[in-house]
Amino acid sequence: MVDLAEAEAKKIIEALDGTELYDVVTASMGYIEENEYFAVPFDLVAKMSKDKYFDTADNFQKNTLTFEERLNVAALNMPAFTESAELCSYMRATLFSRGLMSVIDHRQVKINEVKIVEVTDDANIADPIPENKKLEKYLTVRVARTVYDANKKKMVAWIVANKSRLNGINQLLGALPTMVCHIFVQLGHHFIDVAEYNALADRLLRACVMLDTNQFMRPRNMLLFRTMIHPFGVKHLLHYYDKAASFGKIPAAMIIRRNAAPAGAALVTSSVAVIKQMEDHKWWFDFRAKFDGEVKVVRAVSEHIATGTNRLSYHESAKFMGVAPLTDEQATSFKFARETAERLAPYLQAYIEVYCKNSDLYQIKALNKFAKSRIARYNVIKGAFKADKKRLAEYKTVGDALREAEDII
Repeated sequence: MVDLAEAEAKKIIEALDGTELYDVVTASMGYIEENEYFAVPFDLVAKMSKDKYFDTADNFQKNTLTFEERLNVAALNMPAFTESAELCSYMRATLFSRGLMSVIDHRQVKINEVKIVEVTDDANIADPIPENKKLEKYLTVRVARTVYDANKKKMVAWIVANKSRLNGINQLLGALPTMVCHIFVQLGHHFIDVAEYNALADRLLRACVMLDTNQFMRPRNMLLFRTMIHPFGVKHLLHYYDKAASFGKIPAAMIIRRNAAPAGAALVTSSVAVIKQMEDHKWWFDFRAKFDGEVKVVRAVSEHIATGTNRLSYHESAKFMGVAPLTDEQATSFKFARETAERLAPYLQAYIEVYCKNSDLYQIKALNKFAKSRIARYNVIKGAFKADKKRLAEYKTVGDALREAEDII
């Protein structure tokens, strides 16, 4: 007799075969539990399959879902949250309806692992998907025929009770997709609940003057960020970002961050930012004479990242973002530029720590690891920078320190 439990276990393991091998794209997307799938009412499936381009500023602001549809979306998603369920469900529904559906061509957005679910008070019953309702795979959503009436009533009561907060919440929700894009571009993942990601999210909120909305994001931001990443993908969110920026419908702080250096390229672009600041010092010519070739290498690649049409091709997950990867020639040049930046790191990091404590450059993290791996060289040049800053004539000059540092392994 077949052991049913063993058969089920075998089926699960075989489905997972090979998934222990790291894949950048899959890791960047992140894993989402089935109970966190974004829930969509059954009657919206057809609507999601139509074109929803809105190419004017006025249309961009309009909701593409009716109030009843938005209420259904919010009520369906309430069970995913254990804290502040009404608030988070409202945020999920608004993220889905405002902006995202209005600028994305839904013929290109495909639905992954779709289940048509009958949602009742006592059970979730999965029905087979009718042939005429089958959609191509991409999105992790649940499609429900009905919703909890009790949840709809809770949402209505919450909206009425919190009308004074909704304007601030909506402003945050308008900017949040662009923040998710920025975090993904800079750090290589949409969100991980660790210090680096939380710190960047906080800086973006401060820059957008949304400090008072910070309480709405934690500790549920992981799921809220997934609300955008998993239904639409980074490629489509970047399209939203472009539209929102062109219409001026997001904070200026996010508009100017639209062309941030992609993950993996920060070492090169940060190096050039520091080098540019170095040019104001009297010892710059000593530095340039010593590292003229290195400066030219990192500047050339950094300029291509900043001004080229394929900036995101330098991202670790370029394919996932809908852009072509680097050519072999570009990849070789980029690798050489990174190696060059690593060689310059002790000098650049020392400069940051001595001269830039009150500058945005002080926030740069990309150089530190490579600088400290050559700690003796870093210490020599940092001492010379300190002496220069304090005008200590008895200490070796920066030029002397540069020559000495290069003799240190």
